[in-house]
Parts: sequence; structure tokens; C-alpha cells
Amino acid sequence: MERATVEVWSDFYVAQVGASAALAGLLFVGISISLDDILKFKHLPMRAAGSLTLLGVVLLVSMLMLVPDQSIRDAGQNALLIGGVGTILTIWMGAVSLRNMPSAFRKHGYIIISLKLLTALLFAISGLVMTITNDKGDGLIVTGCVLAYIIVLIDTWVLLVEVHR
Repeated sequence: MERATVEVWSDFYVAQVGASAALAGLLFVGISISLDDILKFKHLPMRAAGSLTLLGVVLLVSMLMLVPDQSIRDAGQNALLIGGVGTILTIWMGAVSLRNMPSAFRKHGYIIISLKLLTALLFAISGLVMTITNDKGDGLIVTGCVLAYIIVLIDTWVLLVEVHR
């Protein structure tokens, strides 16, 4: 019974590694296509970087969850470290973006940056739970992955479509 549970989570993490890497590649292509238009708005480069950071957090945490024969505490410490770095980067990028954002977009800016911060924190909190309790915090990671993909899709739409309006 336990082996089946491990295999199911392993499949989930393999899927997250592939999905996050593919989306990061597509986002890079999208940024490249719209780069001139993105650079016209001083707040958008950091918005794009924030989305790439979230995908990087999903990719790295998922990849490290697949390391064979590691303890739950070791996996938790990895998730805590990556989620913590992602949180710090999200705060910094959000502050830079907000500083350069036109006031008409600030309300939406606060919402998207808050969601990015929550997402990065979910990975860090999951790692903390795993480290302290020696119990898998997979539910928080699943929520973090789902939120990351939703946010990245919203940002991708803005960077590819809205920036041209």
C-alpha cells in the first residue's frame, strides 16, 4: 500500500518537472516575441521574471522531491530553502515592479504580487512542515503548483496579448 502511494506522488512530481520546464520555455519564447513591447512598460520585466521564478520553484522543488532514498526531513529542507529563496525574490521583484507601475495598474499589481508571494510561501511552509513533523506536506505543494500555473498563465496572457493593446 505504501509503495503505491510513493509511486503516485513520484508520478505527480515527474509531471510537475515536465510541465514547469515546458511552460518556462514557452514563457521565454513569449517574452522574446514581445520583448520590445514589454520593455516599453517599466514594471513588466519584473512581472515576467516573477513568473519565471514561480516556475523555477515548481521545477526545483519537484525535481528534488524525486531524489531517491532521501528522508522526508531532507526533502522538506530542500523545499524550505527553495520556497524561501523564491519568497525573497518575489518580494524584491514585486517591490521593483510596483515602484515602476503606473498608478492605474497598482490595484491589479498588488493582487498578482500577493498571489505570487502566497504561492512561493506555500512551498516554504510545506518544507517547514516536512522538516518539523517528518510528514509529507504534499497538499501544500499541490496547491502551490496549481496557483503557480494559474498565475503564470495570467501573466503570459498579459505579456503576449495585453501588452500589444
